[in-house]
Amino acid sequence: WLSILRVSTPGDKTVLVSEEGIQSGGTPNKQHVPDSKLDRLIKCFALQDTLSDLTNTNVKSGQVLCLNGIRVLSINWVVLGHTYMYFLGGNADFGYVGEAIQRHSFDTISNGLPSVDTFFALSGFLVAYLLLKQLTKKGHLAPFEWIAYYVHRYIRLTVPFLMVILIEGFCYQVWFTGPQKPETQGIPGCHKSWWTNLLYIQNLYPWTPDGTSQCVGQAWYLANDMQFYIIAPFFILPLFYKPRLGGFLLTGAVVASAITSAVLTYHNNLSLIY
Repeated sequence: WLSILRVSTPGDKTVLVSEEGIQSGGTPNKQHVPDSKLDRLIKCFALQDTLSDLTNTNVKSGQVLCLNGIRVLSINWVVLGHTYMYFLGGNADFGYVGEAIQRHSFDTISNGLPSVDTFFALSGFLVAYLLLKQLTKKGHLAPFEWIAYYVHRYIRLTVPFLMVILIEGFCYQVWFTGPQKPETQGIPGCHKSWWTNLLYIQNLYPWTPDGTSQCVGQAWYLANDMQFYIIAPFFILPLFYKPRLGGFLLTGAVVASAITSAVLTYHNNLSLIY
């Protein structure tokens, strides 16, 4: 008769120790067995396993290190701009804010919208860089690789996005206290249009000028980013196989985008700043 002791180790292995070997005074018989998928999932939340990855500064071949600096500067720019935006919403010393706005150095905050554009640039660069790298190596991608290209992206974004929709769209009133506690349970737009977020069309439908019809309004970026990701291969593939054709398509897309933005801004009497 043998009893098996399961011991968790820092590595991705399970150690099986034979009690018979211990009682006989000999060296314990150990057998390393790969972790199951459930074990690996649970270990994702184990600090002793993830801390080494989070603090790892080793540089892998092919990494573009400047992107990390751009991310840090851009996210701090976004946070700083939103901080002052909330101040202007009623939680501020208006005397200080009015004085700060007069400074030239404040222009980077009041005109902080390009900070979001840097993330579009980063996303587009990485998609093009990685896809062209694969095409250069293989020459083409198989149909199942193209399916994985879209499915992997959708799952990676949608799983955490669902949690945000649940908490902010339906349950966030539970955690609010104080004078600004919302009167409604969650975001009214989520009760009608939550499904548009799962299709990543919430920046197109439903749309109202004041944004009240949207569910989790700040997720407009995810919709834009997903849409760009979907159409990216239609520009990257021509660039790879027919560079002149790809350059023509990109130039046409830029011109068409500028014209469309101008027409929509004029037709809907939108602000030129936001």
